[in-house]
Amino acid sequence: LSDYGNAYLVASYVRWVESAGARAIPVPWSASEAQLHEIFQSTNGILFPGGGTSLSGHGGPEGIAYKSAGATLFALAKAANDAGTVYPLWGTCLGFEELMELSVNSTAVLRRTSGTDPMLAPVTLTAAATQSKLLAGSPSTRDALENGGNVSIHLHGFGVYVDTFTSNVRPGLIAMQKTCLVFHYADRETQGLSSFWEILGTNVDAMGTHFVSLAEAHHYP
Repeated sequence: LSDYGNAYLVASYVRWVESAGARAIPVPWSASEAQLHEIFQSTNGILFPGGGTSLSGHGGPEGIAYKSAGATLFALAKAANDAGTVYPLWGTCLGFEELMELSVNSTAVLRRTSGTDPMLAPVTLTAAATQSKLLAGSPSTRDALENGGNVSIHLHGFGVYVDTFTSNVRPGLIAMQKTCLVFHYADRETQGLSSFWEILGTNVDAMGTHFVSLAEAHHYP
């Protein structure tokens, strides 16, 4: 791929979007702010695809530019939806991780997963999935995800642990109850994940750690 530059878009993402009747255009990670605004105004949704770019700040200038472009598009979509214009975002693999990070503006949401590159597995749906915007109207899809065998492919070394959602409160002193000290303080790095996202599906890595594989925003498409 070196003959074609340092970035590419896997054709399967384009085919997937086109299979639903949409037209796909690439969004260059190196686009300027003005170009990103123009692309945003010319589209009605964005897919954040998978890839190998670092989101931790160690990806060099290109990684920083990629993450900055994503942050701009995320902010534009959020503002549009807040103003009443439906503008959906979808994230797969790296894109999923990026949307999670952008929602709380922190890289601390990502933690190492074991045996997930590669891993094939069914998806364990949560109770919220049956009432979700994404899956409520498609019982056949819910059944396929849970009972269709190894329907999800994992090609990642990081993920968002389920307990990152449920452990936004960590030890710290706040009160005394009789003779027992009660310790709690909010983990500011990941606080807000559970208020922004609803977990719809999970998987388990080789070490038995549960991580989020499917989620949707509470108030955004």
